[in-house]
Amino acid sequence: RETLAAGILLLLGWDGTEALVDPLCGSGSFLIEGALLARRRPPGAQRSFAFMNWPRYRPGLWQALLAEALRQERPAPAVILGRDREKAAVAAAHRNAARAGEGETARIVRGELAELELPGDAPGLLVCNPPYGERVGRGEDLVSLYRTLGAVGRRRGWRVAFVCPDPALV
Repeated sequence: RETLAAGILLLLGWDGTEALVDPLCGSGSFLIEGALLARRRPPGAQRSFAFMNWPRYRPGLWQALLAEALRQERPAPAVILGRDREKAAVAAAHRNAARAGEGETARIVRGELAELELPGDAPGLLVCNPPYGERVGRGEDLVSLYRTLGAVGRRRGWRVAFVCPDPALV
């Protein structure tokens, strides 16, 4: 979910000035929300909202607020990179990023977690919602996956955060 991904990034204090990597990107939610945050793009700028049908809705005020928000936009200052080993997931992430207007900002590639090269010289944030259950398995399979995630990020002093369905895996 977009709101959860954006909320997690904000909770982690990520502001777009350091690299963001999701090594198991799936549909690309962290990448897309990260790109929007990094570029200071107002969410939903290209869509309509239910409040626009309210009796006291003021289109002029909305347009002024939107114009002010759009003036804050900037190019993404840091690398935003997503990977997934599943061809279908990479294709979905590309489609979703393009639909959100972030197809050029978020770089999405196919590859294995163990082969991940972290970009740049400075540390960044490695964040993901790893697959679990049917796609990866349970028990020892998940323990191995979570250990690998932590090891990949810590190789170069990166911060590592991931959604974890089981406290025993942390």
